[in-house]
Amino acid sequence: MGAHGMSGPRLLPWAGEGGKPCYLIGDGAGYLSRVADGVESVQLAMTLPDGSGRPV
Repeated sequence: MGAHGMSGPRLLPWAGEGGKPCYLIGDGAGYLSRVADGVESVQLAMTLPDGSGRPV
């Protein structure tokens, strides 16, 4: 499914207390989902060769 209407728990892109995985249960449309989307976008951009967030 897409970002909205997720069918199961979402693994968030940061660790919880004690380094444990952090999960979010919801419809994918709330504030925390948008924060996670932003963090994931930054993480993905950092993996590109020039770090610009744009494909080369």
